[in-house]
Amino acid sequence: MGIKRLKQGRIRMRVPPLEIDLLKTFQRVVTSGSISKTAEDMYLSVSTVTGRIKALEDEVGVPLFVRTGRRIELTDAGAAFVAYVERFMDLIEEGRSRIHARGMAHAGHLNIAATPFFTSYMLPDMIRRFAKKFPKVRLKLSACSNSQVLSLVTQGKADIGMVQEQPQEKGLVRYPLLRDPVIPVVPKGHPLTRLEAIGPEDAASCPILGFDTRSEPWSLLEQWFARHRLVLRVHMEFDHPETLKRYLQPFGAIAFLPGLTVAEELESGDLVSLRMAPPPDIRSSLFMVSRSEASNHAQASQAFMEFALREAAEIAGGAE
Repeated sequence: MGIKRLKQGRIRMRVPPLEIDLLKTFQRVVTSGSISKTAEDMYLSVSTVTGRIKALEDEVGVPLFVRTGRRIELTDAGAAFVAYVERFMDLIEEGRSRIHARGMAHAGHLNIAATPFFTSYMLPDMIRRFAKKFPKVRLKLSACSNSQVLSLVTQGKADIGMVQEQPQEKGLVRYPLLRDPVIPVVPKGHPLTRLEAIGPEDAASCPILGFDTRSEPWSLLEQWFARHRLVLRVHMEFDHPETLKRYLQPFGAIAFLPGLTVAEELESGDLVSLRMAPPPDIRSSLFMVSRSEASNHAQASQAFMEFALREAAEIAGGAE
């Protein structure tokens, strides 16, 4: 068996065709119990089959068959060798299947339904990298509400769904992607940025801009304020973080937003994250969903799901 090193450090293993042929011939002889029957089935001469068995015996160093009249039977060594040959041939077939599956993942159609949160913040870079890796996959992206995403996936009108709440619908498989921390933010120059840490009373004393106030994270935030005997009063409510962020400076307000929605502004310094004591420790859970017939996933869908899970793991690792 030779090994050839390719460019970029990849290694290709070259198994001489004769070695595979020896093992295939060995398997056929074991099954048929006859050299002549094997020769007939494989469209070979009897001398070729006999030569292959002899070559294999020379390679392993022991006799594999013994003649008993017109039939041949396995020796003890041959019987022990059968299991290893079967395992080897199964691995070869599995490898071929995997390679074929990877090739199929490079083509096809893929329909993704996602909430505006995903289409605005998480998917742009992810889809760009996926499209670069799988340029022959034709993507369609639909932005809609959580309930609409789940409906499209359930009906088979979307291959994959991206939602912000844990789905309860039957017939769907959910894949946890990320638990995005909800961060208290204010515009640069805000008076609260002069404090090393702020308490619930400090936050409640400022105008609070609300986003996604019917979500589970917002409900948990209201409960957190209630535990400190405060009411979370919303000065103004918005249905998209981008709109909300434009109003933070004019109102001198504070907002509690998922980390992904403010990553760019925090990096540029336009927004400042506040340290709260005690911290609310509230996170927005993000999920990917597909229909439960996982074994029937198209290769393009399977490739994207694996890709998305890896990307989400990298985002989570970078946020720690």
